[in-house]
Amino acid sequence: AGRVDAVIGTHTHIMTADERLLKDKTAYITDVGYVGLKNSAIGVDLEPIVDQFLTQIQAKHSITPGGPVCFNAVIMQFDEGKASSIERIQMEITP
Repeated sequence: AGRVDAVIGTHTHIMTADERLLKDKTAYITDVGYVGLKNSAIGVDLEPIVDQFLTQIQAKHSITPGGPVCFNAVIMQFDEGKASSIERIQMEITP
């Protein structure tokens, strides 16, 4: 805190709800989240992932386009070089 203006972790599974301003005005969130197909396993079709887990046999990962999309992001505002706000954005977009 205080040495950088923002610390934004990335994790492709899910956004955390721990956004905050640390001391000395550093914006922080552990994991900003995921952008991609909602009904998937990190963007790929579920069936091969589940089969691979159950059988322990490698499966080809494929992507079926379409369906609702998850969009996770943060908006930060800075005043005079210091973070003054951080806000989570979580949306579901249906084509």
